[in-house]
Amino acid sequence: MTAIVYTQPGCPACHQVKSFLKAREVPYEERDVSSDEAAFQELHDRGYAATPLTVIGEHEILGLNRQRFEAVLEEPLKEG
Repeated sequence: MTAIVYTQPGCPACHQVKSFLKAREVPYEERDVSSDEAAFQELHDRGYAATPLTVIGEHEILGLNRQRFEAVLEEPLKEG
């Protein structure tokens, strides 16, 4: 499963989330909301205005909430 990370330049928490995911070998797709209008709209449509927002499956995690990340990453993958 690939995570989606909504980011923007100059966001320290965005860099922390990407480092956290890399350290745990979680593949992710970065979407820069400052240069990608569609990504900005997706972030807004999800009800958020801040970054980083990470989407893993059905889960949305704002910021670097390590406990939430660990809980989501420990869940078994759901068969779709």
